[in-house]
Amino acid sequence: MLDTPAYPGYRFPLPLWISQGPQGVAGNAGPNGNDGAVGPSGLIGLTGAQGIQGVAGTVGATGVQGIQGVTGVQGIQGPAGVNAIGAPTARSLSLATAYQATDPTRPAIVTLNLSASAGLTLSAGNTNTGNVVIGSTTAVASGTGTNVGSMSMGLTGVLGIGLSLVMASTTPIVFALPVGWYFAILQALGTITISSAFDQAVG
Repeated sequence: MLDTPAYPGYRFPLPLWISQGPQGVAGNAGPNGNDGAVGPSGLIGLTGAQGIQGVAGTVGATGVQGIQGVTGVQGIQGPAGVNAIGAPTARSLSLATAYQATDPTRPAIVTLNLSASAGLTLSAGNTNTGNVVIGSTTAVASGTGTNVGSMSMGLTGVLGIGLSLVMASTTPIVFALPVGWYFAILQALGTITISSAFDQAVG
């Protein structure tokens, strides 16, 4: 005989098998457990193949030309230019003497009028010759330099008894004189005179 806990003092006869009672009601769910640790990152995947190039788009139409801008105002007229050649300045000159231009700091145009006379007699005629020499020093007075002009006037032959012949002539000589240079008039043969002379500054 066996005692039962639910009924103390109550005894079942042996042998008697105790059968299982009905299943009890399920209890309430327990609280959620803590989150697990984060797992390691996965490996980076391989780069994918490049896609094929897309088709080029069509060219857009040309835009309309813009309107023309307004013409600007015309500028004022500039001052008149300076006369390149100055007014003539009269010179009083002598033979075999070195001279510079009136303004030796500028080049000049020099004009000389050289005169001479020649005659025929019973015995013979005569000839007159003169030269104009220029150079960078006063040595032009003695003929050292460049001959830029000459004049020559003469008569040759003889006349009969009681006859005579005289002729006069003037020769202009024009030349350019560099800055600071000298010029001289040289009598080479016979007799020449300086009828007039003048120069004009250039620039």
